Amino acid sequence: MEIVSEIRKYTALYKINFLNAFAYRFGYAIWTILQPLYISIMYFIWTTVYTHSGAAVLGGLTISQMVTYYVVQAVLDNWVGVDLRINESILDGSLSADMIKPVNFLMMHLSTELGRRTNALIFHMIPVAVVSYFFFGFRIESATFAGLAVISGILGLTLNFMYSILFGLSSFWTKGYFGTRGIKDGLSWLMSGGMFPLTLFSSGVMSVLMMTPFPYMGFVTPMIFLGFYTVQETLKIFVLQIAWIAIMGAAYHFLFKKARARFTGVGI
Repeated sequence: MEIVSEIRKYTALYKINFLNAFAYRFGYAIWTILQPLYISIMYFIWTTVYTHSGAAVLGGLTISQMVTYYVVQAVLDNWVGVDLRINESILDGSLSADMIKPVNFLMMHLSTELGRRTNALIFHMIPVAVVSYFFFGFRIESATFAGLAVISGILGLTLNFMYSILFGLSSFWTKGYFGTRGIKDGLSWLMSGGMFPLTLFSSGVMSVLMMTPFPYMGFVTPMIFLGFYTVQETLKIFVLQIAWIAIMGAAYHFLFKKARARFTGVGI
């Protein structure tokens, strides 16, 4: 019964945050316009690059595959804001209430994130996919790899969440978080393939990057979608994504104990 009660508690948090996202109608309208616009800009930029280079393939991708890569990346992009919410809760004093709530701090933020981002996925990303299908040739070439990409995307977003909450905990020790957040977002955008596919790097740089958690936050998912990995290779990627989630989970528990002790001992 206790497990059922816990599930209901976090399900309620999920539903509340899913519905609360509708309150930001203006932001919804702007973002619904900006995401297809972003895909349009990337399409014309890469069309120009392919045309002037005279190459049919760059970084192992054709122009249509490059567009598909950015469409899938757009689904993963801007999904996690838990670090900013932790920082804001410290600044406005609401952290005190969060710390005494009968909920797990990690699960509370995860439920909040899932509620908001499920809403965003449905109402922001579907327009991106529809526009890309009719204007930029976005297609699902393989149902098998599309399904595997969904699993990878869920694991990647979980990893991204853990990465963000670790940075959010740094707010317990720093007064100005926005500079830190800029470093966090810049690193993940470049090294997870948000700026461009990592296959455009040299093989040496690519090998080094694949030893970090960043490619498993974003890059591998569109590449799985495009069929660049075999099923066996994809399963190995899942294992690596889960391993990085576990590593960051251990780091979170260590840092959260330190952060709670600091909060309880001296306040913030």
